[in-house]
Amino acid sequence: MSDSDESLRTRLLVALGKSDVLRREGRADRIVWLRQHQIEGGLHVGLMDTMTVLGEAPACFIEGHYVAVLMLAVAFIEHTLMDELKARGFDGKVRNLGAAIERAEEMNVFPADLLTRATALRKIRNPFAHLDADDEYSFGNRYIERRVHPETILEQDAKDALEVMYAMFRLTLGN
Repeated sequence: MSDSDESLRTRLLVALGKSDVLRREGRADRIVWLRQHQIEGGLHVGLMDTMTVLGEAPACFIEGHYVAVLMLAVAFIEHTLMDELKARGFDGKVRNLGAAIERAEEMNVFPADLLTRATALRKIRNPFAHLDADDEYSFGNRYIERRVHPETILEQDAKDALEVMYAMFRLTLGN
């Protein structure tokens, strides 16, 4: 490492230490909230992709990366719906998450209220994934409508996404 890299690294460590102190209380609050929803103990086995997003979503939440939480949790929801449809003998292809939710409703894969919440998350996720600023569910439009701090909106989105993710996971475990 060059002297300039070492100097930069030293300055970064000091700055990161200060940042950690400023962010610590929020992280603690998010960990406390998260503990109410996570599944305790045991070994959970599944597809590597699915289990990876299940693990990364709460890590992102703790750090306050709310859009990442939404994207990861909705990916988990989609994976879980596809797996459950397949396990129930559905051998057809579904073209997107909306179609998977519709098929899951028809086949009573999960409770209707949980699938309604998954639909709401899909609508919130889509403008982030597909860039449609005119979409009524785009972050900008939701901010204008609600007139609250943007982080408040994103944090609630993340919490909603985690709740649905863990509810579906819990149901697949039979808990």
